[in-house]
Amino acid sequence: MKLYSSQLSPFARKVRILILEKSLQDQITIIDSNPYEATDEHLRANPLSKVPTLVAANGECIYDSYVICEYLDALSGEHLMPQSGEERLLALRQLALTDGMLQQTFNIAVELNRREEHERSMKWVKRWAESLVRGVDALADSLPGYEGTLSLPHIGLVCTLDYLDLRASDQLDWRAQQPALKAWYDDFGQRPAMQQTRPVS
Repeated sequence: MKLYSSQLSPFARKVRILILEKSLQDQITIIDSNPYEATDEHLRANPLSKVPTLVAANGECIYDSYVICEYLDALSGEHLMPQSGEERLLALRQLALTDGMLQQTFNIAVELNRREEHERSMKWVKRWAESLVRGVDALADSLPGYEGTLSLPHIGLVCTLDYLDLRASDQLDWRAQQPALKAWYDDFGQRPAMQQTRPVS
């Protein structure tokens, strides 16, 4: 299998963490890819030129981090995503919040780093930042749902908090805002797979 990935993409990072946690490294070749300058091979695998994109052993192309994680989660060992019932619904809600926050953070990064200064909208940056502040509060309120063993929502939460540090540290300080969230992160974020994949700008 091949995974088109980027070191700075939090969505791709979720997949890379799952690969490490499930010991799938020997089955997957990770190809570092810039989605803004995607190769023809990458574009054939994903016409949207996005990371992550997985090319399965049978040649099938799979994209969207959640879909890839579900696919890989089914390949071996104990599931990291609940399969049914209230536990699955809770996990889906948790992932919806963290994925939404990742997207808002990405929007801020693109607005500030990819647009010419005269084209930037600080009104939108402020709006996205305000949604992140509310999101951090919601994450702290939901911490009881992150008790227990490793799951895909745990991975998503660590990736979200690290991405806030990487791309939105000028807009909010989530550690000062929610010390309980910091305490959870300081513990769970020490897992080797989290450390090995931590983004560095």
